[in-house]
Amino acid sequence: MAMLAAAAPAYAQAGQTVKPGESACQAPSGQTDKAACPDTTQEPTDSGTTGVSNAPPTTEAGGPAIVVTGTRIGRTTFNSPDSITVVTRDRSTQAGFNSTAGVLQSVAITGGTAQVNDTYGGLVTDGGAGANTLSLRGLGATRSLVLLNGRRVSPAGSQGAVGSVDLNVLPNAIVDRMEVLNSGASSIYGSDAIAGVVNVITRNKINGLTLEGSSQFPEIGAGGSRRIAAVGGTSGSNWSVQGSVEWYKRDLLRLGDVPSLRCGQELYADGSDFIDPATGESKCFPIDEGGVSVNLIATGTFNGQSVVLAPGINPAYNGTCNRFRPNPLVTTGLLPGFECAGGGSISLNIRDTSTSGTLNQSVVSGAEVLTGYLSGNLDTSVLGNATIYTEVLASRRKSRNTNELQLNIDYPINSPLIPANLVGHPVNSGLGLRVFASRGAQEFRQQVDFVKASIGMRGDLPFKDWAYDLYHSRAWSDAEYHIPAVLLDRLAQSSNVVSNGSGGFNCVDPTGGCVAQPVFTPGLASGSFNGTAWYDYVTEDVVGTTKFREQLYVADINGSLFPIWGGDVKAALGIEYRKNAINDQPSPDAVALNLQNYAGGGPTVGSDSVYELYGEVQAPLLKDVPFAKLLSLEASYRYTHYKSYGGDTTYKIGALWRPSSFLSFRGSYGTSYRAPALFEQYIGGSEGFQPGQNDPCDQLQSVTNFVVLQQCQADGLPANFVQNGGIKVITVGGAESGLKAETSKNLTYGVVLQHNFGDAIGAFSFAADYFRTEVNNGVSQLSYTNILDECYENPQRLTCYLIERGPYTGPGTGSLSVTSGYVNIATSLAKGIDFVANYTRRLGPGTLSLDGQAVRMLDRYDQTLPSDTIVQSVGLTANPKWAGTFDARYKVNNLSFLYGFDYIHGTDDAQYLEQFGYTPEFYNFKVDDYMISRASVRFENRRYQFTLGVRNLFDKQPPKITTTNPLVNTQSNVPIQGGYDFLGRTFFMNARVNF
Repeated sequence: MAMLAAAAPAYAQAGQTVKPGESACQAPSGQTDKAACPDTTQEPTDSGTTGVSNAPPTTEAGGPAIVVTGTRIGRTTFNSPDSITVVTRDRSTQAGFNSTAGVLQSVAITGGTAQVNDTYGGLVTDGGAGANTLSLRGLGATRSLVLLNGRRVSPAGSQGAVGSVDLNVLPNAIVDRMEVLNSGASSIYGSDAIAGVVNVITRNKINGLTLEGSSQFPEIGAGGSRRIAAVGGTSGSNWSVQGSVEWYKRDLLRLGDVPSLRCGQELYADGSDFIDPATGESKCFPIDEGGVSVNLIATGTFNGQSVVLAPGINPAYNGTCNRFRPNPLVTTGLLPGFECAGGGSISLNIRDTSTSGTLNQSVVSGAEVLTGYLSGNLDTSVLGNATIYTEVLASRRKSRNTNELQLNIDYPINSPLIPANLVGHPVNSGLGLRVFASRGAQEFRQQVDFVKASIGMRGDLPFKDWAYDLYHSRAWSDAEYHIPAVLLDRLAQSSNVVSNGSGGFNCVDPTGGCVAQPVFTPGLASGSFNGTAWYDYVTEDVVGTTKFREQLYVADINGSLFPIWGGDVKAALGIEYRKNAINDQPSPDAVALNLQNYAGGGPTVGSDSVYELYGEVQAPLLKDVPFAKLLSLEASYRYTHYKSYGGDTTYKIGALWRPSSFLSFRGSYGTSYRAPALFEQYIGGSEGFQPGQNDPCDQLQSVTNFVVLQQCQADGLPANFVQNGGIKVITVGGAESGLKAETSKNLTYGVVLQHNFGDAIGAFSFAADYFRTEVNNGVSQLSYTNILDECYENPQRLTCYLIERGPYTGPGTGSLSVTSGYVNIATSLAKGIDFVANYTRRLGPGTLSLDGQAVRMLDRYDQTLPSDTIVQSVGLTANPKWAGTFDARYKVNNLSFLYGFDYIHGTDDAQYLEQFGYTPEFYNFKVDDYMISRASVRFENRRYQFTLGVRNLFDKQPPKITTTNPLVNTQSNVPIQGGYDFLGRTFFMNARVNF
C-alpha cells in the first residue's frame, strides 16, 4: 500500500489528471497511467484513486525517478522526511476555486493566517495595491518561497516595496498540482525558504486542445469573476510543445454592494455608540470606522453660546467652536448660514463623516489578468542524450481600487475669495479659512507586466547514473501605478488671486494655465467644485513606474555514490548565481512631497547578487528488514555569498523510519536564512512630520519618569522645555546601516499511520506533524514611536543612535529628528501541529472519500525589540488556535458529489488589549468560530467535464468587532486580516471540453 507522504488538504486528493490525448507515461510525476505504462507499478487502493495519501503516488524500483519539492535528488519513491501538502487543480476547481492565487491563499494552505489579497486595495502593502502574496505559517510573504516547476519565480508588483511573488502571475489552466513544503529549505533552494516552499507544477506532454471556462456569481449581484482558457500541445518522437493562454476578470466589489457593510459603526460592547442626530441610530462610518470630515469649514474660535449649535450638542455648551457645517436655515448668531459642528470637547462624530461616495469604496479590488505559458522539450543524441528545454511565462495585470478621498481647500488670510462674514475670523495668522470636502470615491489603478523566460539542458554524464542540468532564466516585471492626486503647489498657486475687474478673479501667476480658486460658498463644502475647471487644474493622475529584474544561472549534477544496506547513496551538487535589481520611480510630484493627503517618497533603486554552492546526500540505511521497511537519512548544505552582506551557511538533516507498512516516523532539523529584500535595503528616502507632543521631552516639567528625565537632560534640555515644533521623521533603506540576513531554525517531526482494511471497511490514513520555526535577527522597520520609546524609556538606550536632537538655545529650539529604517532586531516564532486524515471505501455502486486537514497553533509571537515583552498571539485575530478544512466526496460512474467546509476557530483580542485601556466592558473584539460550506456536483467523461456548485452555502456573513482595534484593519467593522468571506453565497460553474 502506498505510504502517506504528504499532509494534503481536503480537496487535494488526486483525480483523473491524465487528459485525453496526453501521454500517460510522460505526464508529470504522480499522473502516470499504469495500464499505459506497464513498467510503472503502484499498489492500488480500494478507492481506485492514486493512493490514500492524496499525494503523488509511490513508484517502486524500476519506475521513473521523480524530483519532489524539498530535494534536488531524483528518487523512485515519494519518500520525504517532511510533510508535503499536495493540491491538485481538478479537486480545487471542484471546490469552487478559479485561480491559483485563491487556492494558495485558502485555509488549507495558510491555516487562517493573514494574507495580502484583493481586500487590501486601500492599504499600503508590499507589492503595491492589487498584489496577492503568500505567507506560510503567518511568517510573512518574504519568508515564503514560490517555485514554478522547481524554479524560483521572481518578485513582481508596483511601488518601492516589491520583494515577493505576486500570485497573479502564475498560470492556472495548465497547472497540474501544487506541492507545499511547510518547513525551512534554504539549504536546498536558497534565500526566502524560511517558512516553506510552494512548487506550482504544470502538465506536460499534452497532445490536443482543451477549452475551459469558469464563472463565479455572488448572490448579491456584484463582485463576480470569470475565466476563459485554452490549453494545448503537440509532440513528436523526440520533442514536445505545450502551453496555455487565459483571460481572467474579477469585478470590483463596493461597500454599497454588500448589505451588511453599508453602515460601519463603532459597535461598542456597552451600546454607547454615537447616536446620529439625523437618524436617531448608531452613526454610520464615524471617524474611527472609515469616516472623514466632510461638508465642513475651519474658522477662528467662537464661543459656543455666540453661534448656533448643531443637533446633538448640549444647548448649554459654551466652549470652543471652530468647525462649522453649512446650514441655510441658520439666520442668527455670529455666523449666519452655519452651525457649530466641532471644536473643544465636541465629539468628532457630530460633523458629517461620510457621503454617498463612501459606499463606492472598494471592498475587493477589480482586476483583469491575461496570462500565457509555453514550454517545450527537444531530446538529442549528443552531450549525453541531452534534452534541451525552455519555458516562458507572461502575464499582464490591470487592477483598480477605489477610496473616498478628502480635499482640503485653504484660503489665505485676507483673501478676496472669503465672504465678508468670515473675513474677521481667521484660523491662524496665515490661514483665513479651510474647507473640508469629499472628492468622492477616486480610482487608483495599476498595471503590472511580467515575463519569465528560461532555457536549460539536462543529460547523462559518462559515469554510472549521474546526470547534469544547466539552467538559465531571466525575469522582467514592469509596472505603472496611477494616483488620483491633488497637487499642493497648484492649490497654493490658484489661491493667490487678483480681481479681473469683471467680478471674477485671475491667478497672480498664470503659469501652467492656472485657474483661480473659486469664491467660497457653502456648496464647496459639499463638493460643488467637482467638474469645474479649477478642480481639473489642481488634480492630476500622477504616474509612477517600477521595474524589477532577476537573472538566474544554475548548474547541477546528481547521481549515485555507492551502495549501502538499503540501496545506493545518492547525491546532488551544484552552483547557483542570482542577481536582482529594482528601480522604482515615483512621480516627480510624489518625490517632491507635492501630493495632498498622500505620503510621498524618493526612488527605490538598488541591486544585489549572490553565488551559492550546495550539496545534498540521501542515504537509505535499511530496507525490508525486521522493524525497518525503510530507514533513510538526508542531509543538505549550502554556502551563500551575497555582495551586500557577505557569506553565510545553512544546513538541514532529516530522517524517515518506517518500521512496518502501516507506521512511519519522520523528522528534520535545519537552518534557513532570508537575505534582505532589495526594498528593505534601498527603500526611497522620505521625510515627514509628526505632532510635537509625541516628543518624550515635551512639557518636561510634567515628566515624572526618571529614565526619560535622564535622557532629556543628556540632550541639554531645560526643566521647562516645551516642544513647539513637529518631529521630523526620515525614512531610509537598511543598506546604509549595514542590514544583514535574518536566520532561522526549523524543527519538524511526525508520525504517519495507514492501513487498508479491505472492501468491507476501507482504507484509512492519518498523519500528525509537529513544527517549530524561530526567526532570529529578523528584518523589521521600527516606527518612530518605537525608536523614541527605546531611547528615552529604556535604560539600555537601544535606539538613540537613530535620533538627533537640535541644540537648545531658547524657546522654539531643541528640534527632534528620527531616522526610521529597516534593522536586524526582530524575533519571530511559530509552533504547532499539522493533522491530516483520509478515509476511502467502496460504498454501493460508487466510492466514498473523506478528507480532512487541520492545524493547531501552539505558540506564535513577533518580538520587535529584544526589550519587548513577548506577547502570545495565538488566539488573536488572524492567528486562530485551530483552522482546518474537510471534504466528503462520493463518486459513481461519471458523477461526483462534494460537500465540504473551511473552519477558523474564534479569536478574542480583549485580554491582550486590556492592558492598553481597551476594557472588555466597552470594547468587543471577540470573533466566534467561523465556518463556510461548499457543495458541488461534477459530470466527467473523456471529453467533457461540467461542474456546478456553491461556495458559502449557508451565506455566512463575516464577523464584526468594535472599531479602533489597533491590531487589525477593518472594513465596516470586519477584520480584513482574518480571511473572512465578503462575497456571501456564491454560485460557480466550470466547463471543460477536450479535443
